[in-house]
Amino acid sequence: MNSTIDPLILIVDDDQLMRVTFQEVLMSAGFKTTTASDGTSAISNFIFARPDMILLDLSMPGKDGFTTCQEIRGYPEGKYVPIIIITGKDDTDLIHRAFEVGATDFFVKPVIPELLVYRIRYLLRVS
Repeated sequence: MNSTIDPLILIVDDDQLMRVTFQEVLMSAGFKTTTASDGTSAISNFIFARPDMILLDLSMPGKDGFTTCQEIRGYPEGKYVPIIIITGKDDTDLIHRAFEVGATDFFVKPVIPELLVYRIRYLLRVS
């Protein structure tokens, strides 16, 4: 990540309200954003936009967050991009599986916006 350029965050969620909410929070914190509503378009967007980080919902129709994360990790440029999994389910099995497929971090909804921004800044600094 180049520190002179605002980082680009790819927001992936099938819920439009969540995408817009995350987008507003991140843009107000100085990040650029792009969005996708499903796993297939997330992968296309990742390849095209080369985001600095991905916020990825687990539960989506079609290609879920696990599969999407795993596929992104399969690309050479996807090996090290931070991926934060976000889900409404507080389940330790989901958390373990998310990390097994390549998640960098994990958030359970509802997400506290300030905490999310701090976590993103930290992960971008160390990546």
